[in-house]
Amino acid sequence: MSRKLMVSWMIIFGVIITVYAGILNRIQKAYIDRDFEKTEKLILKSIQKDTINPGAKYYYSVLFLDTAFQRYHIDSSSLFIEAALNDFHIADAKIHEDLQDIGLSMDELIRQRNEVAKSAFFRADTTNTVAAWDDFRDRYSYSELMSQATYLRDSLAYELVLVIHTWEAYQGYFEQYPNSSFVPQAKENYHILLFKDYTKDDKTESYITFLKEHPKTPFRKQAEEVIFERTTVLNLKKEYIQFIRDYPKSHLVKKAADIAYYLGADPAQIDQQVYRLHPKIDSLKDLHQLNQEVLFTLFSEAKFGFLNSSGEVILDPKYQSVNADYLCGDITDSWLEVKLEDKNILISRTGDSLLSEVEDYQTISPAVRLVRQDEQYLYHASGFKIIDQTVDDASILKNGWINFKHDYDWGICTPTGKVLLDARYDAIEMVGPYIVVEKDDQMAITTVQHLSLGDADLDFQFDDYELIQDTLMQVFYEDQEGVIDTKLNFIVPLEEQEVYISGSFWYIKTPDVYQMVKEEEAEIIDQEFSNIAVNDGWLALKKENWILLSRYPGGVRPMNDIDSVKMLNEFATLIKKGDTLDLLFQNRERVPLVESNELSVFIWPGSDASYLDVKDGFEHKVIDRDANLIFWGDFDELTLMADSLFKYKYRGKTGVRRTDGSNVVAAEYDVVDKENQLLFLLKDGRIGCYDLRNGALIPAEYSARIKRIRENYEVVKNGKHGLVNAVNKKVVGFNYDEMIDWNDTSLWVRDGLDWSLINLDEEVIEQEIHSVKLWIKVGDEQLAIISGEDGYGLYGNVRGEILPIEYNEIINVGSLSNPVFMAEQHLKAAELYVVTYFNAQGETIKSIPYRSQEYDLIYCDQ
Repeated sequence: MSRKLMVSWMIIFGVIITVYAGILNRIQKAYIDRDFEKTEKLILKSIQKDTINPGAKYYYSVLFLDTAFQRYHIDSSSLFIEAALNDFHIADAKIHEDLQDIGLSMDELIRQRNEVAKSAFFRADTTNTVAAWDDFRDRYSYSELMSQATYLRDSLAYELVLVIHTWEAYQGYFEQYPNSSFVPQAKENYHILLFKDYTKDDKTESYITFLKEHPKTPFRKQAEEVIFERTTVLNLKKEYIQFIRDYPKSHLVKKAADIAYYLGADPAQIDQQVYRLHPKIDSLKDLHQLNQEVLFTLFSEAKFGFLNSSGEVILDPKYQSVNADYLCGDITDSWLEVKLEDKNILISRTGDSLLSEVEDYQTISPAVRLVRQDEQYLYHASGFKIIDQTVDDASILKNGWINFKHDYDWGICTPTGKVLLDARYDAIEMVGPYIVVEKDDQMAITTVQHLSLGDADLDFQFDDYELIQDTLMQVFYEDQEGVIDTKLNFIVPLEEQEVYISGSFWYIKTPDVYQMVKEEEAEIIDQEFSNIAVNDGWLALKKENWILLSRYPGGVRPMNDIDSVKMLNEFATLIKKGDTLDLLFQNRERVPLVESNELSVFIWPGSDASYLDVKDGFEHKVIDRDANLIFWGDFDELTLMADSLFKYKYRGKTGVRRTDGSNVVAAEYDVVDKENQLLFLLKDGRIGCYDLRNGALIPAEYSARIKRIRENYEVVKNGKHGLVNAVNKKVVGFNYDEMIDWNDTSLWVRDGLDWSLINLDEEVIEQEIHSVKLWIKVGDEQLAIISGEDGYGLYGNVRGEILPIEYNEIINVGSLSNPVFMAEQHLKAAELYVVTYFNAQGETIKSIPYRSQEYDLIYCDQ
């Protein structure tokens, strides 16, 4: 017992000793005298005499708690104070009176009990083990130090778990100590380590498994983002749809659905799968419908809004200004650039604000925008930022990946924001299934598949390339050539050689020999040749002599011991064997030649036409692909003019023959040329024509190039235009300075400064016209802007007058496929400009009057 406590007892019990007698007094006195042996004997004697004895048990607790007592024992002290408290509750009134006489109350018992707990707490704190603190908590749950003991136990246990630092250890902690103040930290570390453990191999499948087994993880968003970026890396609509189905409650569902929506092949059609899976179906439906509309601006009460081609107000006039380009209509972008409350913002067609403080933006593709604010960033058309890096420039690769430029270097990212190649390269180009990356004048080649799997290792070992057969890449470095496949394996190693590929036939030319390559096996055949020649029809191999093979099924049988081979086209080749010189054809026919013969090959681009010209002096023999002689004759010159026409010169004059040898026009013209289906004939400074459609020959007696107008021909004689038919008979007299084809029955004609619309009988339909300007076509109808005394009007060659001649200006603010005509009239007396919008049928959509200063704000200067 402490010295202070001893003094207190002496003061308290000094009076009691003089007053009271009995066993408790003797126990007190013995204890005060520090006679612990006597004290214990008296206690035990008292307890033996009276088993319900709170006073003796109390003193026994005090004795056991005294550190000077030889058998000092906190737990024994605790045992007897608990017994004293129990006895106190069941003791009779006489015992309570005796206790009261010596000043021993319930408060004193409780005080002793707390002293025992304090000593036990000190013991646990000195030991400082989880077991010690658990023992204290089990024995002294009543203690006011219980919460502190619990905290110290929990803290010590958590420190031990921190050393182990595994998710299993943290899980064990919060399951064993669910009420610990360290549980939030334990759970946080548990989730972090669990996530790291499951995904330590960084495989997509591991992230998927993690979410399946731990759906409520706080790392769900992070895992979903990895899965989303990786499973949609090829940017296919089906990938986004599958993600939505797999993770229907993900925070990325809208993003996935928005990207899928803009991947639609036909912007006018919405994919029903995307529509059903989109989290905001009604909004998407409205936006989709509005995105198909061609818009134009509306101005009312000093504010701008937007109309569609039906005159319906899409967005009410509330914007201070709009992009100046919008004033001319034909607004097709899904974003609108406006100013609202002195801020330049981008809005959707539903009026939703997408971005603010916008200085400018570019449409890179229907799905991607490059937006300049303080800096320039990539945004998706649905409004989310694609990557956090600033972007100087961007373009779209053919699979929808984005080629972006950052700080003068190029990289690649997907529309989801996954960066496949960091911006570190001078140039990036997609060629077939390959990605060509250039840096410091060297090139590396990878593929879409490799990049999609995260393989961004690049080997800059080439200086040029060429795509072969859409699936192979021929690569070059200085004098070396090779061929790689889409697995980036070398089919032909990169060596000092030349690689030639002709269809399915490959061969290699080294400085010494030629070798063939088996394409399917990617194997170089172990045979060497001194030369190889090949085209689409023939293959010739040379060792000592040439071997000729046809590449056509059923073609010429292999031929050996040929002295020389010259391939002319895929149908014929020139062979020499001994003194024999022959043209050999695929159908095995031969045409014998002599050394003096000159050969020319005629091929017409874009057709199968191919002919051989065998010349002997001035005699030309023209042979077709099957060795047939189609015509011959003496010509100064012979050229192919079309796939079935030859132009020839004979004695300085030009004519035209068909490939069957028949004359189209005789050789009597100075010049013959062709445009579309007309042959223009120049003779003695006069012009005629031959119409290949119908065989009409207009003699060379006119002074300007002849134009076909439907079934007739516009010709010029003595400076005046007229119309003749296919047999050169006059249809419209030579009375006009200009003609414009209008329809089957009428023409616009100009005589001096005045235009008129006349029929083929030269009866006037319209007159006193100042100008006629052919404009746009709406369907099959040609429109023209007509000006007269009272202004401008709009005419069609089917409907005639669409808008009368009374407007100051007419422009199309719609699209070519869905025009909306804006026509303006100036009412000088009222100082008003009346702007009227008409649909393609000439029906009024909307008419709005403007003051002069207002009209200036909406004027389209196109």
